[in-house]
Amino acid sequence: VHRLLLNTLPAPIVRHIAAGATDLAHRYGEVTVLQADLSGFTKLSSERSAAFVIGLLSDLFAKFDRLTEWHGVHKVKTIGDAYVVCCGAFDEAPTAAEAARRVVGMGLSMLDEV
Repeated sequence: VHRLLLNTLPAPIVRHIAAGATDLAHRYGEVTVLQADLSGFTKLSSERSAAFVIGLLSDLFAKFDRLTEWHGVHKVKTIGDAYVVCCGAFDEAPTAAEAARRVVGMGLSMLDEV
């Protein structure tokens, strides 16, 4: 169940649930969110085998996952070829400006990986 939750919810929320918390809805003042979509993915997926496409996404998302730790941002989820991260929702950045800086850094690092 824990792994299933980690596939659908951000890790801080899963830890919150595991600790027995029931107050899962929170209001955040300033959060920076990045949704990155792979340009040309639909065309690529129609031209290549499913195994190739899944391997490509798996490798790329594993790199992105490592970058989240490096930049101090949280992976929210992947949706097909889209990768979503945020900063500022789980008290990991001291200021809104720092949250934005981390997310921009993450985005630039993601571009370096593709």
